Amino acid sequence: MTDDAPPESLDVLAVAPHPDDLEILCGGTLAKLVQQGYRVGIFDLTSGEPTPRGTHETRKREAEEARRILGVPVRVNVELPNRVLMDGPDARFALATQFRRYRPNVIIVAAGRTPAASPDHLQGGLIGEAARFYSQLTKWDERFAGTAPYRVPHLVYVPFPFEAEVRHWHSQFVVDISDTIDAKVAALRA
Repeated sequence: MTDDAPPESLDVLAVAPHPDDLEILCGGTLAKLVQQGYRVGIFDLTSGEPTPRGTHETRKREAEEARRILGVPVRVNVELPNRVLMDGPDARFALATQFRRYRPNVIIVAAGRTPAASPDHLQGGLIGEAARFYSQLTKWDERFAGTAPYRVPHLVYVPFPFEAEVRHWHSQFVVDISDTIDAKVAALRA
């Protein structure tokens, strides 16, 4: 897809720092939404490389296979730097530009501090929240590749199960993925 051709809008856009985060956190939910007819997208903030396991090409293939297994039609890598991912203006602009392009009704943001895992997880959640706000700003289109302002109506947090702090989210719900658990497991294996 070229930058000058506007993509179809998405019903749900899920965003997390690394390829595999969303498969772990809500892969079954994303597969279920696709089965219910929603247009869903996975947005990885980074490539996840370098890592001790694999290569950039390997992770790209794995992410594509996981996307295919879940039935998600759109997967975008925002191409922010792994390991040093930080909430800041440039990261906010990059993700907000994607929100403006795809105009989702709901964004799902991976959230939480994971001190035994990557600090990118916390930063990714902050970037997602801020980008939601930034995507609606007017008179700043040059920062968003000339895309039109867009206000994302709904934000849903998907907390990491091994989060460092006990949080009391203002609302909570659980999605029954009994019918898509096999797709989630297959995507994780990919």
